[in-house]
Amino acid sequence: MRSFAVSMAVLIALTLPTFCLGQSLGPDAYFSSNAAALQALMLLPQPPAPGTAAQGANMLILNTVMNTATPQMVAQAQADAIPSVFDFSAVLGEDFTARNLLATNAFFIKVTINTQNANDTLKDIYNSQGPVTPASYPSSHALLGLVDGVLLGDMLPEKQGQLLTYGVQYGLNRLILGQHWPTDVSAAQMATGIFLADLFASSQFQSDFNEAKAELRAQQGLK
Repeated sequence: MRSFAVSMAVLIALTLPTFCLGQSLGPDAYFSSNAAALQALMLLPQPPAPGTAAQGANMLILNTVMNTATPQMVAQAQADAIPSVFDFSAVLGEDFTARNLLATNAFFIKVTINTQNANDTLKDIYNSQGPVTPASYPSSHALLGLVDGVLLGDMLPEKQGQLLTYGVQYGLNRLILGQHWPTDVSAAQMATGIFLADLFASSQFQSDFNEAKAELRAQQGLK
């Protein structure tokens, strides 16, 4: 399986100029989304093929989550259906808004574009059919929610546990709504670590992160 991933990565690297479909949201601000996608391709498992035992487990878990979700869980999942860092106002309060936090908003827009560019390239490469849509692996919602949760937790260690929990919940929400397979979500969580490492390796990211952190901590009344 790993040798297959290596062979695929080499082939795609040779044809990347005609394959990079993940650049539609805007330019990469902090790292090369194509290089990050190739790195992730080397590390992520292949999505389960239709008719396999692994895909059967996917279907069983998804049906169990959907059938046991409460109306309140469904309502929360629907409220977060369009991912935004400002969904974390559920943890950080109603004043956690783009209007009140201009530098923070600008920073997370760049993070979102860069990471989603990379993930969209992965989706195009894997082209794995999800419960609802094609090219479902890895889940962008799960990825963006966890990236935002980790970054906010780094800015606000006083609330890190709550923020990480909310970020992880994005992945569960995709199952509650029947939008992704569990393996779509787990792959997104694995990719999160890869993309976060690429973000923190960027000096421009570090500068923008510190500016947003200072603004956010002041807004939250923290030193």
